[in-house]
Amino acid sequence: MQGHPEWRVEDGKLVAVYATGNFRAGAEFVSRMAQLADDLNHHPDVELTYPRVTVRTISHDVGHLTARDEELAAGISQLAEAMGIPLQRAG
Repeated sequence: MQGHPEWRVEDGKLVAVYATGNFRAGAEFVSRMAQLADDLNHHPDVELTYPRVTVRTISHDVGHLTARDEELAAGISQLAEAMGIPLQRAG
């Protein structure tokens, strides 16, 4: 995704994995993400595990990616940056 390289397309969805470091930080990230998603009225699929959060978004109503997904992904990226939560690096 332009401007947010942590997002990649997998199986037609935008996907990012963030290294929260611990479960509590992950839960706080998810909680704040929920508020953002409600504000945008567009909700991602979120997997909270120790020590990461995986986020997937697609516009379920149309079955493919739309500008709403990019807007949500950008907001989540900004939230992660503000909270000091880095991208989970492969390998």
